[in-house]
Amino acid sequence: SNKNHQLALRVIKELKNRNINVYLDVLGEGPLKSNLILQAKNLGISKRVCFHGNVDNTETYLHNAFCYLHTAKREAFGLAILEAMAAGLPVVCTDGKGNRDILEDGVNGFMVWDSNPRVISEKIQRLLKNFFLKNKMSDASSKFAKKFDVKTYINKLIVLYNKSIS
Repeated sequence: SNKNHQLALRVIKELKNRNINVYLDVLGEGPLKSNLILQAKNLGISKRVCFHGNVDNTETYLHNAFCYLHTAKREAFGLAILEAMAAGLPVVCTDGKGNRDILEDGVNGFMVWDSNPRVISEKIQRLLKNFFLKNKMSDASSKFAKKFDVKTYINKLIVLYNKSIS
């Protein structure tokens, strides 16, 4: 699938192998859900992955998370990434093309150019070990997301309209 949750599961397995106690929340429904549940069981990480299905309170999960892992193969813009940034999360993502315009590697998260669970795990582990870096990236994420806030956009439009009237 495009969302590539299989990769996310392999990342959790890699982190488990490193004795790093992390959990993955998977939100949403889809035709691959039962296969992903089976894959998590086969990888021995069922207790570290929770498949919540469709939820009404995505922001609650984001605000309770440590970071946002995005493994999509293709991403036109990355609205989910932007929502995670608005919640103050550093993002660890693979290159989905469209997210190149959103993520500044090393600033508001990490861009991993290949789908290597070991490399992705290293980035997550780096955030877990370095709270200064994690907090710095969280601040940068929040600041970046504010550029897309509706209020900011409307205020820019008002300024433009006022300039055109004068």
